[in-house]
Amino acid sequence: MEMSNSQLDNSCEIFLATDIRIRSVASIALSSSLQAAMEQEWERALERNPGLFNGEILLLQDWKSDSEGVLRISASWGTYQMFLASRAIPAMRDIVRPLGVSGIMVCEVGSENSAASPNPALVFARRSSTVATYPNYWELMPSGSISRNTAELNDNSAIDYLHQLLEEFEQETGLNADDSIKQTIPFALIFDKQANIYDICVRLNLTVPQAALAAQFRGNDEYTELKCVSLPDIPRFLQNHLSDIVPTSKVLAEAFIRVAASAVV
Repeated sequence: MEMSNSQLDNSCEIFLATDIRIRSVASIALSSSLQAAMEQEWERALERNPGLFNGEILLLQDWKSDSEGVLRISASWGTYQMFLASRAIPAMRDIVRPLGVSGIMVCEVGSENSAASPNPALVFARRSSTVATYPNYWELMPSGSISRNTAELNDNSAIDYLHQLLEEFEQETGLNADDSIKQTIPFALIFDKQANIYDICVRLNLTVPQAALAAQFRGNDEYTELKCVSLPDIPRFLQNHLSDIVPTSKVLAEAFIRVAASAVV
C-alpha cells in the first residue's frame, strides 16, 4: 500500500503506511530567546502547580515515506517543560511536536463459551477527570507517551514503540500481551491539530472476546470506564459522543469503518 495523506476531519490529519519505523536523532536546540521564554513559562506553571515533573518526552522532527510505503520518522528526546511552553508560546508549536503511540484494540463480540459475532468490536475507554488533556473524554485504547527507558534500542538508535504500546496495553487492561494479542499492525501516523500531538497508530487484534476484556478491566488513574462497541454500532456511538470523544479516536474509528466495509476484517 502506498503512503496516502487524507484529511478526514478539520481537527486531524492521518497518514497511512504499510509499516512505521522511528530512529532517534540529536536533540532540538532552542534559541536563547525561546529558552528564556520557556523557563519563564515553566516558573509560572510551577507557581500554579508545584508538583509538576519535568520528564522526558519524544518529539517528532521529520518523516518521509519510502517506495514501499514504509513511514520513516526521525525523533528526538525533549522535556515536558518544552511541551508545556509550546502551549503558551506560538513560536514553539512548530518546533515541539510530541510523538506518542495509540492502539486500536479489535476483539470479537461474544464470550469464551459462545459463538462470536461476525462483527468485531472496537474498545473505547473514558479518560479520568485528572488527566492533562481531554479529561472525561472517550478514546480508543491503549495509548500513551513514549519513554526512553521502555522504547529506545541503543545499538542502532531505533525506537521500539511497539514495546511501549504493549506495556501500555498490560497496564490499562490488566491482561498479558503475549496471551491476549495475536497480531500488531502499525498502519498510520495521525496528527491532532488542537493538541499539536502526533500518534503512531497500531491495530491490535485480540484473542480475548469482549466479555473477558470487560470482566478484567479495573478503573485506574487514567481510565474510569470501558466500552466495547461492535462495528454496526460505531457510527451511533460516535454521533452520541461528538462533544466528548478525542478527535484522533473519532477519525481512526471512522477509518476503521471504511476499511471494514470494503474488506474482510
